[in-house]
Amino acid sequence: FLTFGQATQGNVLLNYSTSDCLAAAARVAVGLSTLFGYPMQFAGFRDGLLEVFGEGDLPTGKPHTKICPLLAFAVCIACVFRDLGQFQAIEGALLAAFLIYAAPPLMALKLLKGRKPWARVRLLSVAVLGACIGGIGCVVTFGWL
Repeated sequence: FLTFGQATQGNVLLNYSTSDCLAAAARVAVGLSTLFGYPMQFAGFRDGLLEVFGEGDLPTGKPHTKICPLLAFAVCIACVFRDLGQFQAIEGALLAAFLIYAAPPLMALKLLKGRKPWARVRLLSVAVLGACIGGIGCVVTFGWL
């Protein structure tokens, strides 16, 4: 940021000339890191979603029917966002709102299991507030507000 100031792009390497050898090497390194790091991240994403939806381990039959839509979703998201800074801002808004406002009340709701109805209402209202704050963060990031 100190080098390019306000003209800094979301992907800092795009600020450097295409003839810059060190920038080209850095682009190759980032590409390799993404190429070999993505499968590990996707495996965690896949396993987490399968567990949330009660699947547990990978299905033994046709796992492609559940994994291919997840991969297509991830590829579509990657095609939509060209500015990594914007993607990081949206990710930060959503994850921060979830971790601060939504996850704790949802975990507490799991512990209540039908007891104390007013406590459930309060916890759900905090979770909804978190969803609203995350939505506002996304709206501001896209520049719609």
